[in-house]
Amino acid sequence: MLLITYILQGSPVTINKAYSYSVRTRLRFYSKVARLQHSIIQSELIPYRDKLKDYRRNELLLEINWHSNRFFSKDGTIKNIDVSNILKLLEDAIYPILGIDDSQNFKVVLEKFVDIKEFVEINILTRENEQKN
Repeated sequence: MLLITYILQGSPVTINKAYSYSVRTRLRFYSKVARLQHSIIQSELIPYRDKLKDYRRNELLLEINWHSNRFFSKDGTIKNIDVSNILKLLEDAIYPILGIDDSQNFKVVLEKFVDIKEFVEINILTRENEQKN
């Protein structure tokens, strides 16, 4: 059963750009752009929090569909854009505000789509109707 569909406009922050490093303290921390995207996602998901309160113990299916026209170079070569580099950052932005834990993910589907628009479609579903192995 589909619980939420959320559209993140623009390009998602990848793990490669999410962290900055302090030479002085030798610590990693969220970059400015990652903090901004994180706060935007969380503010837009607040209305969904009550909808998910009854599903906080369910097995979940997370689908992330990344739409972009940047996956190929002009000569048709696949660019080095790794879809899995957005997974943990999106989980960390989405799940705490919804009051659920990413350990409830029993299946994660990441997919790239060539599209003229740049956005990420995020679907959170329950696994009730899916055959479990």
